[in-house]
Amino acid sequence: YQRAQDPITGDIFRIAQCLACQTAFTSPRPRVLDRYYPESYRGYGPLVRSLLITFYGLRVGRWARLKPAGGSVLEIGCGHGAMLAAFKRRGWQVLGIERNQGIAERVARDEGIDVISEPIEALAPIVDAVGKRTTVIVDSGFRRGSDVVKALAIGAKLVIGS
Repeated sequence: YQRAQDPITGDIFRIAQCLACQTAFTSPRPRVLDRYYPESYRGYGPLVRSLLITFYGLRVGRWARLKPAGGSVLEIGCGHGAMLAAFKRRGWQVLGIERNQGIAERVARDEGIDVISEPIEALAPIVDAVGKRTTVIVDSGFRRGSDVVKALAIGAKLVIGS
């Protein structure tokens, strides 16, 4: 796209694509992403939240059949925590990472889920610490394809596009 507009900030950018790997990214690339993820980001109303809880419950149910004994999961970019809450209801150990401190605190308080507030660049030591015993999931939330590559490079087992 030659001209795109961020719906939250109103910033104008274009979508460029790497000719070698076909990864798409925003241009110019923002140096700091905090403006794009304010406190109100993912501030869903009760109806949408209810639908998301149902959707994630079904999605997690399909994944959990692959490992019926349970396990542990780390979700990078956990947002409102619906996916982690679905795993937790199935007896899994859960940990979330969310770049927005306010959202991370809200999920920890409302869902009883441990959430760390860190940018993706700080995740490698966290993923190393949880090791191979934890399934690392990234469910969308990235602005650039290079962030997906970073997530895979640090050990994500599942990256889901929007």
